[in-house]
Amino acid sequence: MSAIPNAKKASEAREAGNAAYKKGKWVDAIGHYTTASVLAPQDPAPLLNRAQAYLKIEKWQDCERDCTKVLSLAGQNRNVKALYRRALARKERKLYEEARNDLEVLLKAEPTNAAAKEELVELKKTIKSISSAPTSKKVPQDISTFAELTSKRTSSKTTDIPARNRSQAVKVPVKVVPRFTTTPPSAPTTSDASTRIVANGCSEASSTAAPTSDVPANPPSAFASHKASRSAKSSFVRPVEVDSKPDAASKSTSESHPEIQAPHTGLELVDRLQDLAEQDERRWRLLQSVNPQRLTTLLGGILEPDHLALIYETLARLQQRSKGSTEENETIKLYMQALRRIPRWQMTETLLLPNERKMGEEVWNSCNS
Repeated sequence: MSAIPNAKKASEAREAGNAAYKKGKWVDAIGHYTTASVLAPQDPAPLLNRAQAYLKIEKWQDCERDCTKVLSLAGQNRNVKALYRRALARKERKLYEEARNDLEVLLKAEPTNAAAKEELVELKKTIKSISSAPTSKKVPQDISTFAELTSKRTSSKTTDIPARNRSQAVKVPVKVVPRFTTTPPSAPTTSDASTRIVANGCSEASSTAAPTSDVPANPPSAFASHKASRSAKSSFVRPVEVDSKPDAASKSTSESHPEIQAPHTGLELVDRLQDLAEQDERRWRLLQSVNPQRLTTLLGGILEPDHLALIYETLARLQQRSKGSTEENETIKLYMQALRRIPRWQMTETLLLPNERKMGEEVWNSCNS
């Protein structure tokens, strides 16, 4: 549900944003400018100010979105500030051609803008250096040309290899052993081994080779050997398992404290916390499986208002259950400090509902009292 336009409240919110911006509180300023833009949707000033604040915290895509929205408003298609700030954001996003177009449109509307001229010169140098840089891509060859080259290389390799004479062949004694025999073969000897003539990497059976005496006339087939192996496995008798029932104490302990696996990603953490919405103990133990320092890393780039409110609720319920326990309060404080170290935390907290923000403040004040 959108808010009812209110010019006076929008002006107050914009002034509060300007005051926060001057103090370097970019995230707070964004929150105030957002309120002003909701209360005055046709006023370009809050969107332009918020775009500038987004530039400060390097939110290039958000800045580009706000500037584009300003340029879409009635009579604002050549707004100099919107064009300039969008060009800066697009440059950081490596959209060099789009950034150059914005600057050229800006200079048509305001030819004496020195900052835009300087930025356009630098941008053209960047585009020129990228276009003149050598590429490492190879030009694809025609299939027929590639086939000709391949055939030539193959023919040259085969013609360069000299043929060996049969007289130069090496006689190697080979013991012929059937597959899947149950007894290990005896060591081969020169007298009873078959002789093979090896030449040019190929082998040929000798017509004078005598059969060995330990090779059966009809060696067992592979199927027969596998069948015998399966029969031997099926005849194995499993030991009788004794049904030992655990005592009541161990059973209750395992049921009340099942093992909790630590999540590997931030999204996995918040998804599992949502699944355990009605299980306070297990939800707390899941959060506790993540070290506070690792929590900052897991949620650093994905923290959203829903995630923050879910963790606040988990910590608040733990405080209510622990009834002011010093040890529990110290642990909760570590997790609250970890959340506050996330760069997105302050901006995300401004987007919480009033009751959610109040819950977080109460948790923080309680663990610091």
